[in-house]
Amino acid sequence: MKLIKLPPVLSENLDLAAINQQLREGRAKLDWSSVQSAPDSVLKVLLEGIDSDSEVLNLDEGVSDRIIKVVSNFSKSRRENISGEIPSETSLPVSIFTKPSPAQIRAELEELIIQDLLGPVNGETEEIDETRVTDRYLVGVLAPLFRNKGKEEAAEEQQDELAVGGQDNSEEGTTEKTVAIPSTMFPSSMGLTFCVENTAESLEITASWGKYEREKSEILVKENGEPQTVWKRDAIAGSRIQPLKQNHRFEWVPSPEQAGEIIVKGQSRRMDNGDWIVTVFLVNGQHEPAKLRDRAWVFQPELKIRSGDKNHPPIFIKRPLPLALENLDPMIRAENEAMGMLYRRQVEFAVGHGVSVAVQPSKSIPKSAE
Repeated sequence: MKLIKLPPVLSENLDLAAINQQLREGRAKLDWSSVQSAPDSVLKVLLEGIDSDSEVLNLDEGVSDRIIKVVSNFSKSRRENISGEIPSETSLPVSIFTKPSPAQIRAELEELIIQDLLGPVNGETEEIDETRVTDRYLVGVLAPLFRNKGKEEAAEEQQDELAVGGQDNSEEGTTEKTVAIPSTMFPSSMGLTFCVENTAESLEITASWGKYEREKSEILVKENGEPQTVWKRDAIAGSRIQPLKQNHRFEWVPSPEQAGEIIVKGQSRRMDNGDWIVTVFLVNGQHEPAKLRDRAWVFQPELKIRSGDKNHPPIFIKRPLPLALENLDPMIRAENEAMGMLYRRQVEFAVGHGVSVAVQPSKSIPKSAE
């Protein structure tokens, strides 16, 4: 059964009749988790002909009791009307959630911003009625490694290269001629580097992302009643238990059937103290087609790393500072020592390469180790 995630504010811009038809036919159910307000007129169309106890409403424990009460009152009013028409005046409130706290408002605002910029706004299997997905989501995008560049795009990138290259001047010094100038503003890979203790034997690596294809919509229709052609999202993911070996380079495909050219690459090696330092990358190695280019782009990519041994999850340790401080420039050495003193109580478990890293502590860590 398809899950339809409702937006924060329900409005008549949604194809309410099409959603209602899917609900009445049992082909979809609702996700109310993001809803903040809904006008009476919208709920009338959305819930027409649906009982309050229907499973398609998806009113589980995570839904406010007030929502259940609103839906129940609406369903009761509909049943009591002999003519089958919904009364023109109802007592449905505009806000169907209880008043949130300032912290909840901040968290919801942050989530809405991330969803709007990164996506997917309407759930794992959303539909986008826009010309290009890359115009809809502005961050969290991996371009194909092999681009099919048009004349205008190539000219723009040539201008960017001239700007990046720069000229020699008294303020910035001499331009380094040996440094490779990036050929594009869109990266094709992202990754992270982290350390694990020497007793660890393996890691569980999970890669996930969204792939968009042009297909017929199940919700939106044209004026003649035919379904519109939209971008549909397909959630792709793959996991693997990766053994840790000295100076070992590994490479594998998370989803060979759906995306055989999207690869996870990495390397593991031991440090002088015996602990492991590991680098993992997700690479979009696809070829960009001449038409419908967004089919080869990777959206909402994510890498998750955890211990390969579920009985021993807390294996990640602090990344060490460079040991050979005596070989550094005196000013850089002094700065490193000052920063080390300033952030001595802050633990950096990982560093991202073209991406940010979020660390979630394990629930099984003993109090003595916190």
